[in-house]
Amino acid sequence: MKKLFLGLSFLLGIVGILLTSFSLYSLFFYTKDGVDLFYGCFILFWGIVSIACSFVFFKSGQRI
Repeated sequence: MKKLFLGLSFLLGIVGILLTSFSLYSLFFYTKDGVDLFYGCFILFWGIVSIACSFVFFKSGQRI
C-alpha cells in the first residue's frame, strides 16, 4: 500500500510539473486573446492541483 501511494505521488508530481510548465510557457509566449488566456490559466490551475495532490499522497504514503 505504501508503494502505491508513493508511486501515485510520483506520477501526479510529474504530470503537475509538466502541466504547470506547459501552461506557463504558453501564457508567456502564445497568449493572443482571451481564449488562450483562459486555457492557459485552466491548465495552470490543474497543474497546481496535481502537485498539491501529489504532496498529499506522498505524506499519506509516509504515514502508512
